Amino acid sequence: MGIIFCLAFLAGVGFAGLPGWAGVIAAFSLGLLVASIAPLINPLAPKRWVWLLAAVFAILSCLYAQWRAPRPSGDDVSTFVTGQRTTLTVRGRLTQAPTTTRSDRARFILAVEQVNPAGRDDGTISDAFRPASGELYVTLPLLQSTGLSPGQRVDVTGSLYLPSGADNPGQFDFQKFLARQGIFAGMAARQVTPQEEGSGWGGWRLGRRVVQTHVYGAGMPEGALLSAIILGNRAVDVPNDVKDTFIQAGLAAALAASGFQVTLVLGAVLALVGDRHPRWQFGIGLISLLGFITLTGVSPSVLRAGVMGAGSLVGRLFQRRTRPLVFLLVAAVLLLIWQPLWFYDLGFQFSFLATFGLMTTANVLEKRLDWMPPLFGAALAVPIAATIWTLPVQLFAFGRVAPYSILANVLTLPLISFATFGGIFSGFLGMFWIPLGGAIAWLLYPVVHAVIAIAQLINQLPGATSYTGTIALWQLLLTYGILVIVWLFPNISRRWWLAGIAAVAVLFLPGTLDRATQFQAIVLAVTRAPMMLIQSGGAAILLNSGDAQTATNTLLPLLQRAGINQIDWAIATSPQPDASEGWGVLLKNRLPIKAFAEVPGAAPQTYKSLQQQLQSEGVRLQSLSTNPINLATDRAQLELLSTTPLALRLQLQGTPWLILDRSDRPSQTKLLSLPNGAPRLKAQILWLASDKPEPLEADFLGAVAPETIIVTSSQLPPGFAKAIEDQNIRLLHSSRDGAIFWNAQGTIQSLRDREDSQSFL
Repeated sequence: MGIIFCLAFLAGVGFAGLPGWAGVIAAFSLGLLVASIAPLINPLAPKRWVWLLAAVFAILSCLYAQWRAPRPSGDDVSTFVTGQRTTLTVRGRLTQAPTTTRSDRARFILAVEQVNPAGRDDGTISDAFRPASGELYVTLPLLQSTGLSPGQRVDVTGSLYLPSGADNPGQFDFQKFLARQGIFAGMAARQVTPQEEGSGWGGWRLGRRVVQTHVYGAGMPEGALLSAIILGNRAVDVPNDVKDTFIQAGLAAALAASGFQVTLVLGAVLALVGDRHPRWQFGIGLISLLGFITLTGVSPSVLRAGVMGAGSLVGRLFQRRTRPLVFLLVAAVLLLIWQPLWFYDLGFQFSFLATFGLMTTANVLEKRLDWMPPLFGAALAVPIAATIWTLPVQLFAFGRVAPYSILANVLTLPLISFATFGGIFSGFLGMFWIPLGGAIAWLLYPVVHAVIAIAQLINQLPGATSYTGTIALWQLLLTYGILVIVWLFPNISRRWWLAGIAAVAVLFLPGTLDRATQFQAIVLAVTRAPMMLIQSGGAAILLNSGDAQTATNTLLPLLQRAGINQIDWAIATSPQPDASEGWGVLLKNRLPIKAFAEVPGAAPQTYKSLQQQLQSEGVRLQSLSTNPINLATDRAQLELLSTTPLALRLQLQGTPWLILDRSDRPSQTKLLSLPNGAPRLKAQILWLASDKPEPLEADFLGAVAPETIIVTSSQLPPGFAKAIEDQNIRLLHSSRDGAIFWNAQGTIQSLRDREDSQSFL
């Protein structure tokens, strides 16, 4: 019965992510459904009143999770944001050591105590500080972060802002990410003034000494990677290129401190304790667990492993046989009671699912691999079992798979195990004398370097980058339903291959069929250059790639989410970096380009280098002209009307689009004077891809006669929106509406409209 109520609690916390009262209704409905059918399926199942009571418990847990959801208080630092960006000084204490962002800036979380709206702290107007609360996400130049430590009191001066949400599909939702941590404001700081020193001792200081020891002996990046293998990448600043290499190869788990490290630490400690009294084993083992958690920092995966490790120590103390699955369930419940929002944390999900897979599936797989040498069978069974249970969540969240992840894990397992043992020993010695621990780390350099080399080699294999597209929630739930049925019912497990085919079909078949028949266009919410992705029967057409940051943070996640592994037609309207720098990012990520069309004109040297690279890879290059060209399909044609201003006429299944990069009066006049200008300008959809759009004149608007106007800019000029809407023309603005979706039925929908029906925490 306890297991039923634990599962009810987990279900209630999960339903808390639904908007409004939908979570409560879903929890109650599920309880009624199970209470109705459980006794019919199994007469020995608990009585109906037990299931109904569990449903009530699920409702209470749902309400509890919603009550625990972070909300800004009345004096939260976010309430001091008066405009888009507000300059002021914030006083508070660092809650963590500074780390490095991808843009090579330092970042940390500040527990806010006071705010000075005057924007300075010169010591003469102390009464200008006002009490405030909450936490603040701070980024600042790297040099400004030198010497900062957790617990230190500082004054931070800079621009205060409200975090932005995701404006494009697949884009990282920074606002939601911070809100789940109880952070509702950020600051781009330019100056930090220390007020007090940080705490002289703490887990962070020991962790920093471990990292210093490893870097002293093994250098960079091997030393940082060695520390991350032991402490996890949350506690160690691993270079982003190394981190990306491991993620792409399917070795992300190697950088996440979890059960593997806890098992090694606890096993080593218990081996040293030997046959002493169980109380000694319990006490020393518990101290070692707490010490390891202090070093790595609080994270769901480490706490899960710590709770389960503590459970095994309790079993030793009372000399009782432990039940790992029950401990896993209890660990999940305890952690979610403490922090319900961890239910939506991918680290929490991957940690529990991988552990569950090892407990329920690894032994079964090892028996089926008995035709192999035992060592190889066990080495294969572990990553396969973890992959089976984590793959659905991976596809739901990212839409990508690492085809060689099992091979990568098998090849690196002995090296990582050896590095973990040696790294722990090296770090322990380094706490007393860094050169001594560094000598051990120096001996581990070849091992860690070999792990990096294997990951890099794996990423060079054909198909190492595979975007499958994200799956729907029903696919996720149905797949786990199949896996649970195979686990629970032995008769079905004998036909595991049928269940495997069914699970693979559920995961991959719907998306494959959808992409084969799909015809849609997505206008990305970016302001520096017009960007559009067109999907037509499995073919992908991309208009501009943006700069390197846009390609990395916006374009690649979109392609990943859409399951696009190559660009059939690439169209470059400008050779400038803000519009074309991203092509190099796509090629670096091994996304091939089949055909490349560009607007003719002078180009900088960097763009010429791109052209040479494309030619060397056999990409077909051509210039856009006034003659329409088919873009991978006869359902999409593109015609160049003008280069200055840029004017493109795009036909999508008979729907004409007019794309402009500026809308000033001289540009409108020039376009109207084109040969046969008015008929060629006429379009159902007018897209103004300009960060500074100007009002449209009546004669120009009459010639185009659009039904919809899309503007991708950060802001609109005064009166622009009213002038358009007064003429019964629909206006979509990327800054307000996000990305814009168009489909073959002529339906136009914004990202915000889509999110209204999918509002999760």
